[in-house]
Formats: sequence, structure tokens, C-alpha cells
Amino acid sequence: MWTERWLLEEDTLLALSGWVVAWETRSPGGSALAQIASAGKNLLNLLDRLESWATLAGRGLRDAERQGDRGGEANCLQALGDLALRQADLAAADRHYQAALPLYRAIQDHLGEANCQKALGDLALRQADLAAADRHYQAALPLFRAIQARLGEANCLQSLGRLLLARNELAAAFGRFLDVLAVFQEIRDGLGEQAAFGYLARTAATVGHTDQALALAERSRQIGRAIDDRFGQLINLELQTSLLGNAEEMEAALAAVALHQQLAVAIQDQNKIERYRSWLERVRQEIPADVWEQFEQSAEAILAQAVAAAEQRLGGRDPLVWVESIIPQ
Repeated sequence: MWTERWLLEEDTLLALSGWVVAWETRSPGGSALAQIASAGKNLLNLLDRLESWATLAGRGLRDAERQGDRGGEANCLQALGDLALRQADLAAADRHYQAALPLYRAIQDHLGEANCQKALGDLALRQADLAAADRHYQAALPLFRAIQARLGEANCLQSLGRLLLARNELAAAFGRFLDVLAVFQEIRDGLGEQAAFGYLARTAATVGHTDQALALAERSRQIGRAIDDRFGQLINLELQTSLLGNAEEMEAALAAVALHQQLAVAIQDQNKIERYRSWLERVRQEIPADVWEQFEQSAEAILAQAVAAAEQRLGGRDPLVWVESIIPQ
């Protein structure tokens, strides 16, 4: 896989960046390290190489500051903010974004400014400050549109859908996620498509449509497998675990947990590893090791069977069609 080929160069890239910093090498056209850090941010996120992400962005920031490269400085600050948000360090994320925003404005980098405003909106949404989230998204959207940045616009509209979901405006949220799904599919952005299916699943789950949510979450998870986004797969497995557990389909729920644990260990995400540790420890104390090993090997098939049963119960209804809440008011 292409991601594995990239990882072969990771040590070389880190060593080179350390050499550039140590020798204070200058590059024409601004900081090359800052360019590498900002260009590699999404790939490092996808591959869960958070330590390398932090190292490259930090070195890129220092190099950009030394060379007076304000654009490179802003990009590295935003990369560090995105990393902090990924790691749930909200104070650090805010500090980095607030430092980047005036730099983008000073050099009239409208795409950078739009991305930073959108990131501040995502941060505010994490903090449940819905008014601030809306304010930042509304500031970002016209900037994306003015420069015809379709991916940025779609990401911003998707975040506005998340805001609708937080406000419990569920039908509107579902419609917004459908709209951006079509854009992501048109521009062939797998990460966006995966996220849109995931948010559609969460919206369906919120109104009590377990089978619809399971089917949508599985579509999202399979896209994540295809593009090797393991963190995205973890998020979908958590939703599927919750849905299956609430439906008392405990074997399938445990299969989702087993798959989740395998991925969490693979990317060394300690928070994710701890999420179901106590449950898994209880199960493994109750059954022989060889039985558990066989169950782990069958986990994918067990989960697939549960999803297939959910799709069958839908009776041919397209899971992408909105249905009003079945939760009694």
C-alpha cells in the first residue's frame, strides 16, 4: 500500500529536518521545513504518526520563525493546533489557532484564514460553545467560496451539519450531511466521504434508527479500511459497539470491541486502548485463550453478519433516506 511505502521514508525525513534545524540552513522561497510539515499534516494524521507530526511541525515552526516566513509560521501553528485538537488538548489548540489567524490575515492568505476560522469553529463545537462555533463557520464559508475552494467549503458545510446535530435539528443535519456527501463523492475525497457517512450514522442513531445507523456506520468504516484511516475506523466501531450493545446483540458488540482493540493497539492510541480494556479483561478471564483467539479471528465476519441482518430488517429501504424519529416525544 502507498502509505506503507511512505513510512519507509519517515526516518530519513525526520533526520533531514533535524539537520536543517541544527545547521540553520536557509532555503529559497521560505522555510522548506514548514512546507514539508504543512503538506504532510493530513497524511501523518491519516497514518496516526502523531509523534512525527509534532516533531516536523515544531521544527518547521522554528525554522519559519528564523527565516521570517510568516506563511510557513502560520501553517505550522495551525498544524500544531490540529494535532492538539486531535489529542483533546483544547487549550493548546486554541493558543496555536489564535496565533496563526493574524499571520494569515497579515499576508492575505485567504485559504489559510478560512481553514483557521473553520478550525476555531470545530474547537468551539468541542467546547459546546455553539454560538462561537457558528460565528467562526460563518466567517470561514464566504472565504472558501470566494477562492472556489470546494473541499474547504464542503468541510465547513459538514461542520455546520455537526452544529445542527448539536442543536438537535436532526432532519436539517441529515440533509446537510447528504449534500456534502455528494460533493465529497464528486471530488473523490475519501476522508470527507467517510466522515459524511459517519455523521449520517450518528444522526440516524440519535433518532433511534439502529439498523439504519449500523448500515451507514459500516459504509463509513469500509471506506476507512480502503483508505487506511484507522482512527476513523475506531470512531465507527465505537458507534457500532454502542448500537449493538443497546440492541442486546452482545456477541456482535464484542466483535466490534475486539476489532477496535486491535486497531487501537496497532496505532498505540492509549486512550482508545483503555476504552474497552476492563470489558475485554473480564471476557478473557471467563473463556479459554484459544477460544478467545478464535473469536478474534472471526470478529470481522461476526460484525458483517450483524450489519447484513440490520440491512435485511430495513426491508430494502435506502439508509440514505431520512425517516422521522421513532423515539416517543
